[in-house]
Amino acid sequence: MNWNQLKWSTSLQTPVLSLLLLTLLGVGCVHEAGLLDNNTAVFDFRSSDIARASAEAIDPSHIDTQEGAPHYEAELRLLLNDGGVKRFQRFNKSHDGQTFEVRVNGEVLLTGIGANGQRGAVRDLSWFVGSMDEARQFAASLNKK
Repeated sequence: MNWNQLKWSTSLQTPVLSLLLLTLLGVGCVHEAGLLDNNTAVFDFRSSDIARASAEAIDPSHIDTQEGAPHYEAELRLLLNDGGVKRFQRFNKSHDGQTFEVRVNGEVLLTGIGANGQRGAVRDLSWFVGSMDEARQFAASLNKK
């Protein structure tokens, strides 16, 4: 091996190792901050879980109109069948204290919902949504058998 080749390889070791360490440190910090976390629990309501789904307009007098308050125009109401009640109840118990994402046939409805590990059966659910069209779309998707 030539002396110049050896000098060249050792002179590259320090910058390459420094770059590798900085990269590993950066990825670790981003992961700890939760920016790479894709472990969010998801409950996906399927048509087979639903006895009836409906979209209802929200009475404007019951809406918080303060500046910065979320804006909702409609409510998605779900009546779960026996299978849906059991599946949602099992999910809530197994994810007690965690936040989760609610989906309707794979499409995100809400994020950051807290599972409370409820022990009783929940059959009738409702969520506020941004528009009547959105509520109708979700309801129609769930009412398809």
